[in-house]
Amino acid sequence: MIVPFPVTPYPTTESFRKNMFGALQSPSPSPQTIQKMVNQNINQSNIISALQDQMAADRQNTKDSLDKLSVQSSDLERYVYEQTLLIKDKTRRLETRNARLENTLMFLQQRVENISVKNEFGDVRDRVKDCSSLYKRGYTLNTVYMIPAYTGPFVMYTMPSFNTYCDMQTDGGGWTVIQRRVNGSVNFDRNWTDYKFGFGDKFGEYWLGNENIYRITNERPNKLRVMIEDWMGMKAYAEYSTFSISSERDGYRLSLGEYSGGLAGDSIRNQYNSQNSMAFSTKDRDNDSSPESSCAQRRRGGWWYSQCGWASLNGLYRVGGQYLGRANGIIWFSWGGSFRYSMKKVSMMVRPADF
Repeated sequence: MIVPFPVTPYPTTESFRKNMFGALQSPSPSPQTIQKMVNQNINQSNIISALQDQMAADRQNTKDSLDKLSVQSSDLERYVYEQTLLIKDKTRRLETRNARLENTLMFLQQRVENISVKNEFGDVRDRVKDCSSLYKRGYTLNTVYMIPAYTGPFVMYTMPSFNTYCDMQTDGGGWTVIQRRVNGSVNFDRNWTDYKFGFGDKFGEYWLGNENIYRITNERPNKLRVMIEDWMGMKAYAEYSTFSISSERDGYRLSLGEYSGGLAGDSIRNQYNSQNSMAFSTKDRDNDSSPESSCAQRRRGGWWYSQCGWASLNGLYRVGGQYLGRANGIIWFSWGGSFRYSMKKVSMMVRPADF
């Protein structure tokens, strides 16, 4: 028996179109769907815009915070700086006060020691005469001391007490500082009486007084050291084997031994214009050898002038070193190399030649 093969009808054109392209054609979205999608886009845009605004606000807040911190930091630095200056000032005041208290204490100790010496020997043969006497008694601090008064058989007249700065460290110590210039705080253009009795601040700039210098240098032979510092910070000294001055009646005349050392050079006894053996001059008492005019008036300070000389440590305090105009600064020609170079710091100090 023969089974017939099934026959599938051939599709029509319409049915073929529907079968082939029907799946490729999707229906158009509805208006509701479109609106929903638009609303979603708007919401997303709003969210992004809000985030951007928030980020901008955060950046501004951060900048404001940093600016505020910067101002606070600046204020803090200024406060710390001001407090540091205040602390330094208070420290300096305390150091000055302590130095004065130490000076008072040492003065009281000196009085006790002088009494004990007098009780032991019946006189004050071993009295405190100057800073070298104090040094040998154990006083080794650089500060102001009081040299006590004395009346006794070993002197011609009563010696009043006086204060002076003692250098207890330079080259073995024991130096009595008779003159010092450090900052220009004291006027040295003074008259005869001022230079006779002394002036200034013993903790700063001063002249010990010609009467006191006469007293110290005539009890026993003394040597002189002149300490000098220029405006470059270079330091030097000049030393003389002996140093003394005569009485007021002789015009506090200078007597200086040989130049005995130091890099500063010899500006007082130099061969061209020596000031040795000259009487002291001030603006109101001219004892120099210049035929033109008063050297004390020209140099603006008291000194042992000749014509007028290579040294003048009591002239005007001129800041900076080199200057123009009249030669009236703090002059030490053999170190400064010019009559118009003014030293920054100078001091004169004496101690016994056999110390």
